[in-house]
Amino acid sequence: MSTMDNVEEVHENLSEHCEKHPRELIKYFCPVHQALLCGDCIVLDSHTCKLESILNVSFSFKDSSVYKDIKCLIRKLADDACKTTTTVENKAMAFGNSERKNENEVCDFQSKVIACLNEQFQNLTSQITKVNRELKINLLHLQKISKETEDEATALKADMEKNDNNNVLLFISAQRSKYRANDILDRLHRIEEEVNNIPTFEFTPSSQFESALKGRNCIGAYRSSADTYEHSSDKICSDEHKGSFTTVVLIVL
Repeated sequence: MSTMDNVEEVHENLSEHCEKHPRELIKYFCPVHQALLCGDCIVLDSHTCKLESILNVSFSFKDSSVYKDIKCLIRKLADDACKTTTTVENKAMAFGNSERKNENEVCDFQSKVIACLNEQFQNLTSQITKVNRELKINLLHLQKISKETEDEATALKADMEKNDNNNVLLFISAQRSKYRANDILDRLHRIEEEVNNIPTFEFTPSSQFESALKGRNCIGAYRSSADTYEHSSDKICSDEHKGSFTTVVLIVL
């Protein structure tokens, strides 16, 4: 520089240190590589490009189209960064809302499943109680008739035995007992027939429901909105990751 004022101005403005050589100040600019350089950069890296002094190139830089383009770019970058941050925040908020919504929906579905199962179990229990009540009434009636018939047969036997030493009374007793015995025998046959016709019951779980529980595909699936696979109501998700398809198993018990 030709004057001391210019030298002082250079030292005053050139206050930024080189990132590669922190002890050195940035003094030069390489237009070819668009690089800010210090003295060590030129010597150690053997720069052969035509360099420009930072003082000279920055003198009219503020009024140049390059600065205006960079300024517009930075402004746009700041706006885009703000928009991106807003987008991420909105996504995070929507994700949180979606998470709570999905959890509530799963809980509601769980309540419906439990309520439906409870109703089915209650109906089944009521049916068992009703059928058994009717069977018990019928069996009690048959027990009563059977006991009365047994008592009558026992009485006939005792009547025959007490007249064993008197032929006249034995004859009369035997003739009377013969007709009554036939009636008692018919009654016993009817009782045995009714008893044999009483059905037996046993509970058989639904094979379809058991298969659904074993397959773990009767509850539902938690799928990504980017899922490109075929949607099926009976397809359950696994814990595998297929590309951008994130799946989670849900089990409601």
